[in-house]
Amino acid sequence: MLSDLRTFLGAWLTSPAKVGAVTPSSQALARRMVRGLSPAAGESIVEFGPGTGPFTRQIQEALADPSCYLGIEREERFVSLLRTRFPALRFSTSSAEEAPRLVKEAGLERVTAVVCGLPFASLPPRIQDGVINALDELLGPGCEFRTFQ
Repeated sequence: MLSDLRTFLGAWLTSPAKVGAVTPSSQALARRMVRGLSPAAGESIVEFGPGTGPFTRQIQEALADPSCYLGIEREERFVSLLRTRFPALRFSTSSAEEAPRLVKEAGLERVTAVVCGLPFASLPPRIQDGVINALDELLGPGCEFRTFQ
């Protein structure tokens, strides 16, 4: 946990606009955010802004098939860390605004949940709009969007 805090704080200090939060989310919050998610065969979970992976760890436990997950993270240091921690999961170094294209490229079937760790309040309005547009494309009937502020 201390190494995650150092990694997160270091990334925030060098790129505060890119990272947006000062510390990673707690495990208690992660458990609450993911509680009850259990995608069936052919259903996928997309995570916006996994950071150092507290939500990712909980999502991984809920997955029957790790190939039905896609994490989208802008900070390259976090993506490298995530790929080491969760080698069975797929991560993209990109923006959540690109989610519909990334989901399609990954060959994921029906997205049933988007778990979001993005700090919306600190994002520029044009990025907020881009993320909302991406959600409009991704979210279908019965899909869940989970976030916190």
